[in-house]
Amino acid sequence: MMRSSIYCILLFSVMLIDMGITVGNRSDTGDWNSSLLGEKMVGVNETNSCSHCFNSSFDQENSSLWLKSNWRNYDSTYLNTWLSDPNHIIVQNRTVLLNLDDQPCVSSLYQCQNQSFASGEFCTRCVQYLYGTVSAKILAGKGNGIVTGLYLFGGTPGKQDEIDVEIFGKDPAKTGSRWEMQTNYFVDGSMGNCWEHYGVPEPCHVAIIPLDFDPTVSYHIYKILWIGDRENCSEIKWYVDDKLRRDVWLDENKYVQSRVFDENGNIIETGNEYKGNLPTQRSKICSSLWAAGNWSEAGNFSYSSEKPIYAKIDWISYSQLNDSSMCGYLVGDS
Repeated sequence: MMRSSIYCILLFSVMLIDMGITVGNRSDTGDWNSSLLGEKMVGVNETNSCSHCFNSSFDQENSSLWLKSNWRNYDSTYLNTWLSDPNHIIVQNRTVLLNLDDQPCVSSLYQCQNQSFASGEFCTRCVQYLYGTVSAKILAGKGNGIVTGLYLFGGTPGKQDEIDVEIFGKDPAKTGSRWEMQTNYFVDGSMGNCWEHYGVPEPCHVAIIPLDFDPTVSYHIYKILWIGDRENCSEIKWYVDDKLRRDVWLDENKYVQSRVFDENGNIIETGNEYKGNLPTQRSKICSSLWAAGNWSEAGNFSYSSEKPIYAKIDWISYSQLNDSSMCGYLVGDS
């Protein structure tokens, strides 16, 4: 997520709640405890208790893989809290629906940790995933300021390593722009000089990816390929519908390089190289829906109770890098 030092001041209010799925383990900022049928656990790693791979379709609630989040991020960019109640994380019709609204906040700010809005987020119970492929089939939330996220988060808040996909729900017809998503990464809590331009030697780790479709009206597959060996991450690739859209890698001289591609494979942006590192901390895998304030790229959030705001996740999968295990087919992938 768009979280730099903001993670230092988050409120950990974790509730472990049975939800329903069938694989893996984890824990962190917020927690949902779930195990959904249709998933398979294959080749459990005895050293860290994470599965080598999982295919998680959401047939019903379970508690062995996922944890519901119940917390607030105190950075002013975040306009909502995340609640673990059944109004904000809903398993139905073989999907997880994340709902954003003003309940129960409109009648009790206390229940929403003094935020005006509430939404849903869930993360793997296991926090030990390292290198591999994370994929999800997502219908993104619609509206200016609405962000649907898929991300990896590892380490201590404020010193975390993180890799993000953030899909913007703003309507280009109304903003004069285009459908977009943001990709970014953190190393030791830093996202480069995105905001702190002085004294931060690394350029901003963010890249905006143009999309040639409306991500709020149909499902699309978003994938992060995280490549490395032990304490050395060599490359991160972001894909949309199996098309490479961004590539960040360490060259032979240990300089970080970055390229952004359009849907036809053409290079549309080349980042400034810098001497540095890429994320290496073992992580959890999360998906979330949230409302952003004071973030021009996402648009200006405006709430109406007459227009439901939701995102749907059909499935999420993970496979360890170079793992020969067979996770089987993806239930719900159609």
